[in-house]
Amino acid sequence: MKSQVFVPFGDLSIGKVKITGDDSTKGYLSDKITEGDNITLEVVNPGGNETLKVSSIRKLTAVVRKALSPTEGDFVYDLDLHSPMYYNGSAWVMF
Repeated sequence: MKSQVFVPFGDLSIGKVKITGDDSTKGYLSDKITEGDNITLEVVNPGGNETLKVSSIRKLTAVVRKALSPTEGDFVYDLDLHSPMYYNGSAWVMF
């Protein structure tokens, strides 16, 4: 399911958005997006020129990564190896 952010004309100056035209409540983008499995949100440079960083890769130690039951195409960041890795269907491979 695709989502889009709908900003009605004139609302840009107050910094609040609607997710779709049917959204009944305008709010700040960081309040409209929620974290979930393997998705984290981080406000970068709070109080200044803020941006919202959305990450979708799991950061794991090698022990935790090896205990997973991965499927082909899974991505993780190995904190012990300091490297992103993907599962090719039979083994974890470093980028």
